[in-house]
Amino acid sequence: MGRVRIAFWWLVLAALYCALPGVPALAAADRSQPVCFISAAAGGDLQQQISNRRDWNCSSDHSDLSAPAIILRLPVDSSLHESAETSPRYAVSRTSAFRHLTVMAAGPGGQSRELRYAFNQVIPGLPDQQFAVRLPEIESGTQHIYVAIEGANQRILLDQLHLSTDLPGEAAEDRTVLFLVAALAGMILLPLGFNLAFYRVLREQFLLWHVMLSTCSLAQIMLTSGFYSAFVTLDIIQLRALIILSFGGMMVAATKFAATFIEPDKLSPRLRKLLCAGALWCAFITMIHAFGAGALGRYSSDLFYLGSALMLPVFALVIFSAIRRGSRAVWFQLLGWAPFVIVGIIRIFSYFNTSLPQIDAFEMFYGAIALECGATALGVVDRFMILRRQCDDALAMARQSEALSERDHLTGLMNRRAIEPRFAELRSLGFNTFALIDLDRFKSVNDTHGHALGDEVLQAVAQALDADENVLAIRLGGEEFVLLLRGREARRRAEQRRIAIPARTALVVPGLDRLVTASMGVVEMPDAGLEHVSFNELYSRADKLLYEAKEAGRNRAMFEKLVAFPDRRGERRPGKSVAA
Repeated sequence: MGRVRIAFWWLVLAALYCALPGVPALAAADRSQPVCFISAAAGGDLQQQISNRRDWNCSSDHSDLSAPAIILRLPVDSSLHESAETSPRYAVSRTSAFRHLTVMAAGPGGQSRELRYAFNQVIPGLPDQQFAVRLPEIESGTQHIYVAIEGANQRILLDQLHLSTDLPGEAAEDRTVLFLVAALAGMILLPLGFNLAFYRVLREQFLLWHVMLSTCSLAQIMLTSGFYSAFVTLDIIQLRALIILSFGGMMVAATKFAATFIEPDKLSPRLRKLLCAGALWCAFITMIHAFGAGALGRYSSDLFYLGSALMLPVFALVIFSAIRRGSRAVWFQLLGWAPFVIVGIIRIFSYFNTSLPQIDAFEMFYGAIALECGATALGVVDRFMILRRQCDDALAMARQSEALSERDHLTGLMNRRAIEPRFAELRSLGFNTFALIDLDRFKSVNDTHGHALGDEVLQAVAQALDADENVLAIRLGGEEFVLLLRGREARRRAEQRRIAIPARTALVVPGLDRLVTASMGVVEMPDAGLEHVSFNELYSRADKLLYEAKEAGRNRAMFEKLVAFPDRRGERRPGKSVAA
């Protein structure tokens, strides 16, 4: 219940964070004077269609877009005619597809002036996906501007149509919004860079999906704010398509991110498949909305908004299921999704509720992007730290297992696996003396006293070999040991350890009825040359010396010092110089 309460308050804070900046957007939809409209035929004479019409509808219900054309009557404030600077020069609205738009200024003397625009001829504005068309010259005393729109795609085009003296983005409040949007765009670049850096360490799919999410969010901000104009030139048709595609890309990336980000055991395979299917669905409705407006008209928008509404219960189900399973990652997902869900509900509700003006709540949307980027970036960092910790633990365990596998479990000495692969490196560090030691008649100890006491003898022998930084002691198996020595008088130090074996075992292992002695074969290598001689070759030479010691009566050592002789090809080959 504690986590549920935390999630609830996060949701409330997210709603307030996004809703407070969005209040001006809601207020902007209200007009001080009513805008009236009538349905009309497409392409007809506008002056003739509005003359003697008495059926003007001055409500805000623009729900019927099936008429060939809709004519809006916008009142002109008489106070605006005091100077040319305050006279309205543009008709401005939210960018939405249409076929043609005709603007007419009806003068007080009955004369009228018209300008006709195709959708690709309007002026893209900034911010908030606005566009503008220039008005015809307005005479003093003009009371109304008439705008005929053919093939309107969404009500928002009609709901937000208004007159303006400036292009969108030129007002002081617009420049303030642009400054904040620029800061937001810079904020998105940070997690974008972090994710690419993290992916070099952790090859996790959710990092790539978050890169796509951040990239599409950045594109959405650049396109809707108009910052793109500093880099590329787009007409209104291209701009609309890119805005829709970048928004759809955000939905696809957010859905796939959730499917790969939530821990494997905290979300059922069925829900993961549902999220993947939802990502495909989002891609489908996005393509229809971006490129199907010409053929489907307003139905492309209907499909997009309805399809987006269907994703809301999917997200809710995923969040609820992951929370029940104890997911840690889902809390970051909840924090990131909450503001988008709120914006989505506002957009969808205002789209289908014809009694309210249709709004996009872009101020809320920008706040949602900021909160999502922060929450998801924290989630990625948290997952990175968890995965890194898991990798470190696994590596430590692997190293521990490797270390255990390189140690003899009985004596604690290194085994052959620890030495043989590193033998060349040890040679380069000066370990040039190889001593092979075998206990004399050790089988009789096991047969007489049992293997338990025999194990105690082997442990005592390991103590007698007294390994240090210049002496490496290895148990090869059974009663056979190897010493690798470096430094001066290596032969003497090896012999001291062999001689110490009987005394050490007699002292440490009670119950022995005999001394445990050892025979040894020692091979000394030159400091330079014969680096190619392998562990097995030295073992073979030392084993022959050990056999000679056994044959000579046991409890003794045989020594051999090798020197390098050049052969006919100039290569070094080993040769015996001293034997004892």
